[in-house]
Amino acid sequence: EKVSINVAGVTELTAGYISNYLSFFKVLNPDLVICHLAPGTKLQMTLTIGKGRGYVSAEENTPAECEFGILDFMPCYRSRRDEHYMPPELYRYVRWVRGRPRLRVHYAPAPDYARGRTEQTVTPEFIESHSLSDPKNRLYLYASLPLGKIARREEIVLERDEFFLLSHNEKVIPVDIEREKLEYCRTLVYWLNWTNRTKRFTYYNDVIERSLLTLKLMSYYNGAVLAALTTSLPESAGDVRNWDYRFCWLRDASMSIETLFRIGHPGAAARFMRFIQSTFVNTHEPYQIMYGIRGERTLTETTLDHLSGYKNSKPVRIGNDAYHQRQNDSFGYLMDLIYQYYRLMPGSLDEIEDMWEMVKNILSTVTEEWRKPDKGIWEIRGRSRQFVSSKVMCWVALDRGAKVADLLG
Repeated sequence: EKVSINVAGVTELTAGYISNYLSFFKVLNPDLVICHLAPGTKLQMTLTIGKGRGYVSAEENTPAECEFGILDFMPCYRSRRDEHYMPPELYRYVRWVRGRPRLRVHYAPAPDYARGRTEQTVTPEFIESHSLSDPKNRLYLYASLPLGKIARREEIVLERDEFFLLSHNEKVIPVDIEREKLEYCRTLVYWLNWTNRTKRFTYYNDVIERSLLTLKLMSYYNGAVLAALTTSLPESAGDVRNWDYRFCWLRDASMSIETLFRIGHPGAAARFMRFIQSTFVNTHEPYQIMYGIRGERTLTETTLDHLSGYKNSKPVRIGNDAYHQRQNDSFGYLMDLIYQYYRLMPGSLDEIEDMWEMVKNILSTVTEEWRKPDKGIWEIRGRSRQFVSSKVMCWVALDRGAKVADLLG
């Protein structure tokens, strides 16, 4: 039986770097082998997610005569200058418990969505991988196990703790298991501190905390919030309604940020406000319903016909053509968040003035557009229609705009 914890079919992610460039996506194409451990003996497996650990996950494997555990994490913590250390890399810690488990490491990344042949080079320090269709983007695998045996998929006997490190960057300092343990401890403390600042609830607190950590993980350092970390997972297996959601929708992001704001994380709201200010105020371009994670406006949708899709749900898409759409309800959600932010977190004079310019532009757009048919919250791809929900949220936008004006006198 294969034992694996994989970032499979989701965006490559750290808390500080979110990319739509996939290298591991077996969930979208079962024929593509990804990185996993294949034990030589049958194992029983349980998956546990540590309380308050963000994206730190653990997998315990218990056969009759031997035992080892797997723990994956992405480093994230504050440096001495109070800046976030968030490298684009993933650690896998293999914790030996007892016995002499036998395993093989299957490592076969497919960079650039498997659009080109992958070349690998084994060096004494790492295994370097890149796609011939995009040779500048490279992956580096470091490990305490023999790299030659990993590349040849030879059987390895586990007799002590081992580690893997998958990074987009070639490391300039030595990486060993002590470094891995230090990175883990720092990351664990970061997430425990984050959850400790979160409002606690009498009922269902564990479930709520896990949901909030998920929202946090979909947040980019500049304040933008992804609608999801996945692309092309269908609404039902075999269906064609499988879209790329790795973008920042104003509606979805506004609701996510309001949730984080209300439960004790005003910094998330402040960063999101700076994101929309830089996107709207600085560019002076027409509003869109959605943007790229770095504020990109052009989100061209293409299909990857060489991938079979999740349970043969074709096509696999990257990009989302909905960025052309008019969805008038989005302004209501955004203006409601702006009003709450104005009311509870007054900023500096220049921030207030920039925000007020944005509010006036939004209200002007709503006044001009609210009578027109749109695609609605459902993002229909047929003809535009008159949706009651869009009319109601346009009213919300104008109401909150008037309240912001009252706050400013």
